[in-house]
Amino acid sequence: MPFASYPSEDLNGRWMLAYSDALPQEPLRTIADVENAGMPRIPATVPGNFELDLHAAGTIPEPFFGMNIASLRRFEKTHVWYYRRFSAALPPDHQAVLVFEGLDCFADIYLNGQRIGSGDNMLVEQVFPVGAALQTENELVVHIRPALEEARQYDYPPGLLAEKSGYEALYVRK
Repeated sequence: MPFASYPSEDLNGRWMLAYSDALPQEPLRTIADVENAGMPRIPATVPGNFELDLHAAGTIPEPFFGMNIASLRRFEKTHVWYYRRFSAALPPDHQAVLVFEGLDCFADIYLNGQRIGSGDNMLVEQVFPVGAALQTENELVVHIRPALEEARQYDYPPGLLAEKSGYEALYVRK
């Protein structure tokens, strides 16, 4: 049966995000972990876009004006944590899942401090069974890892022809 026929909670809307160019030594699994890590934090909209959230917060200029987009390359190595709290109705014998319709792109998902899965493809729906991690009151943390760093973990054959900064796209579904 399609997911729409089951009771559901829409998690679109207002979230928060935090970001850093350096990956903390310990994984940030809870909202308290993220908020205590000393990173910049701003409101976010989901579905949305990191750069548009930065612009809405006044952190960067209009990204689509002139050559402003070029200045955003500095964020290519940035780790981003989206997070929010939500309530869920728990019917008896529930088999709940979290469904992401576009998870950009390399992501680790934590529900109430438990890692419930990871994604590596923005172009397909990602479905994660949550099991006993789902409670009546919940917190969700999604760590988006930099696609550039993830892609550089792969070997590229000598003589490969692509634009200077385009090799990473060969292994990234973004």
